[in-house]
Amino acid sequence: MVIHEYRPDFRQFSSLEFVDEQQISLLIRLLYSDPETTRAYDGPMIRVRRATEGYMATEPNDLPFGDTAALMFGCIALSRKAMNTLQPMLQLCGRFIPIVCEDCEGWDYRLLQVTKVIDALDQERTGIKRWPDGRVREPIRRPIFREDAVATALAFQVPGYWGNVFLTDLFMQRVREAGLTGFDCPLVWPYSDAEERERFLAKRRMKQ
Repeated sequence: MVIHEYRPDFRQFSSLEFVDEQQISLLIRLLYSDPETTRAYDGPMIRVRRATEGYMATEPNDLPFGDTAALMFGCIALSRKAMNTLQPMLQLCGRFIPIVCEDCEGWDYRLLQVTKVIDALDQERTGIKRWPDGRVREPIRRPIFREDAVATALAFQVPGYWGNVFLTDLFMQRVREAGLTGFDCPLVWPYSDAEERERFLAKRRMKQ
């Protein structure tokens, strides 16, 4: 089993951002509602647009859109093509939240809230430090997963490390087979010293 961490490709594809803070509040309210409320929701749509500020902004701002475009509070923005292609798997991973994408050149996105939570980390070997409420105190640099816990997983989060989504190679294989764009999901487990060095060098090149 191979595990990747979800990341959109900000360097080659445009990403999304909320139009204003009201949209963030609306999304958070929906995230904490029950699934029936989300499915029956007929209120104001969450509005997003091409990201022009902050770490998700792209230069130049006219990069093409891809089949995935952002990670928002543990939700993955997926295009209509990605949803249709991955639909059988996505139903096992979470639920969809409708959004309206302004200035997106006809691209139609939905947010996939990944609700599958698996207590899959080897706590001791990963060296996790937690706050009293169970939240992970700092980014996990080298996650080590229990293989039995992720044997049948597709996309999931781990307890206390909210907002970070992990994808198994079963998921990524389907992404590659379908030619879906915008995914830049590094392998995070298992890894070798050579892979760790290449990851370090890639980060250093990005800073130059």
